Amino acid sequence: MEMTKEQQKQEKENFLAAIAKTLDFNELKGIELKEKIRQLYQRICKLEADKYDLERRKERQEYDLKELNERQRQVFRNNARKKGIDPTDAASSRYPKNAFPCFPNVPPPPTIYEKIVAPESSLKIQEKPLLEQNEEDDDESEEKSSSSDEVKKFLL
Repeated sequence: MEMTKEQQKQEKENFLAAIAKTLDFNELKGIELKEKIRQLYQRICKLEADKYDLERRKERQEYDLKELNERQRQVFRNNARKKGIDPTDAASSRYPKNAFPCFPNVPPPPTIYEKIVAPESSLKIQEKPLLEQNEEDDDESEEKSSSSDEVKKFLL
């Protein structure tokens, strides 16, 4: 159950109101005022020390997280080598990182078809003069028309 932003804001205000102390410096005289200032200064120093400790702890945890991620990548690489897969292809995820860089953490769309183009050296092109090719086309069309005439006669 997560709280909405309004609920979080209200909870924060309630917490701050509970710990906030109203200070009336007009009623305090000399020694009492100095003692109150000393107490507030000690509290500020303690809070700053806690803040410093928490910042160092956060930095250490981020470093540990990076180290653990690197170890995980190394384990994946070693497993890929054992299976005979190229370690550069075997990333920590099951999808290649460079497939669709504009949408991180989204799998690539399914491949519908794959077009394979043969290199030019493997293609054998028969070159015929254009005139001869036209003559052959004419001969073929005459044969087709004569065969279609024969079929019509047979059917009648």
